[in-house]
Amino acid sequence: MAIEFLTAARRIVLDVADIVADDDELPPTLLDAVRAARLPIGQSCRGEGVCRSCAVDVEVGLAALPQPTALEARFGFTGPRRLACQVALPAAHELVRLHHPAWGRPPASSGVQLLRRLVEPRMIG
Repeated sequence: MAIEFLTAARRIVLDVADIVADDDELPPTLLDAVRAARLPIGQSCRGEGVCRSCAVDVEVGLAALPQPTALEARFGFTGPRRLACQVALPAAHELVRLHHPAWGRPPASSGVQLLRRLVEPRMIG
């Protein structure tokens, strides 16, 4: 199972087996994976889930993740936007791709670039 992070500069892929939990008594979470990738993310509550600043977008692999916790449900994080500190890493052998606004966005796909070229004004004559 791998966790993939999309950033403006690069794509980072970590094997779940290499991610260690911050707390030895709990399983590793998506927040532990973000920390292992050394990416910026808010966590003023230190992983308790109350600040909600570690919310990430799950772009691929949502079905491989456990159901939202009661805390996530209370704050409305029941879809593809999840609290990284509350989501235990899955044991399934499926890719999970995450994004957070602090990481920027990767360059647009060639299809988007082509569309931009088509709508640019051109000089005729």
